[in-house]
Amino acid sequence: MRAHGIIELSKLIDKTDPETISKRHYVLCLLQEQLKDPDSYIYLSTINCIAALALHCTDDVLSVLC
Repeated sequence: MRAHGIIELSKLIDKTDPETISKRHYVLCLLQEQLKDPDSYIYLSTINCIAALALHCTDDVLSVLC
């Protein structure tokens, strides 16, 4: 269920949904928490979502990851 939510979030980011992009800091915090999950499907979905967010908000994502 969570993995599906992360995939849907990725789709919103890919579509440059204004509400999702405007809450990018909150989204990034949520994604960071999901990286701790031992389930590889959730982890991979989270990595893909972070990559999608990085395409639209590169500086914000890199500042958190580095």
